Amino acid sequence: GKYIVETYVDGTMYHSDSCILYDSSQETTIENVGNTDTNFRITTRVANVPAELTQIKYAVWSKVNGQDDLRWIEGSRSGDEWKIDYTTLSSSGLYNAHAYAYMNDGSAILLGGYTFEVSEPTWDIEIENQDEEAGTFDVVIKNIDSKSGVSRIQVPVWCEGVSKDVYWYEAQRQTDGTYRVTVSIANHKYHAGEYKMDTYLTGGNGLVVQKSGPRTTMKPVQAAIEVRDPDGTERKYQLKVTNAGVFGNLGKVQFAVWSVENGQDDIKWINGTAGGNGSWSSEAVISQFKSYGTYNVHIYGNLNDGSQVFMGNTTFEVSEPTWDIEIENQDEEAGTFDVVIKNIDSK
Repeated sequence: GKYIVETYVDGTMYHSDSCILYDSSQETTIENVGNTDTNFRITTRVANVPAELTQIKYAVWSKVNGQDDLRWIEGSRSGDEWKIDYTTLSSSGLYNAHAYAYMNDGSAILLGGYTFEVSEPTWDIEIENQDEEAGTFDVVIKNIDSKSGVSRIQVPVWCEGVSKDVYWYEAQRQTDGTYRVTVSIANHKYHAGEYKMDTYLTGGNGLVVQKSGPRTTMKPVQAAIEVRDPDGTERKYQLKVTNAGVFGNLGKVQFAVWSVENGQDDIKWINGTAGGNGSWSSEAVISQFKSYGTYNVHIYGNLNDGSQVFMGNTTFEVSEPTWDIEIENQDEEAGTFDVVIKNIDSK
């Protein structure tokens, strides 16, 4: 009930005040609904609810960065219970929840301070299927432990020292529960070197957690080039690149061909013709060049964005004919002799 306190000084009442003692008790509990880290239900049960009690409010905030995310939430009453569903999570980790009872005279009574924990997801990252020829590798996110599930996983990848080539991949869920992305150096301006990556997992509760992944080194991607002398006569060489697709969407491919002798004095730029499955081909006619011996072939592709990429190079040989020369039938009287060219080897 109500208690009155009066203070007397030398027989004269100096001050009067009062307070109320309630024959009441409360119990506040916090439930991680469904154990999914998406909804924390705070419930306060009051025994012998005082008539003067008008409302129970909860102050909730995470320990990360102090009270920068402090929220005051009025409880919803049902009989002798007040409750809230706290779903606006700002970070993983420990949360504080303070319960206050508000009386009809405007005063507030702290009922107690409580805590609850939002677990941080964990996962492993591995690199698989590195293909130097194709310039690709897979990033696999596995052994995921996230109470709220997974909304999305993003994987930014970049070549060390070349921050401008960062590319954000969206990981795709596999039937075994893992997530996977295929990284292609075509998305990173074909840079060779050490590749780094991060992973960002967004849980079903909207919280984002970051984890760095392993590193791997990628060599410069090379085109798979074929050079053929189909009839063995060394007159026409068929030139073909069979994996041009690894370099991206190509609008044009050119084959630069020249003989090593005397440098590039006989260089020819030969346009390629697109074939199936990302192949491009052309033909080098040897009569258009100047020398026997080794020939260089460099391949360049024009991407649809207007940039040019070096795709790779190879060589081929054009053999020089050989023969023997003999003099026969020398006739001093007639003043003649025969020159005989024999043992000719000319493809």
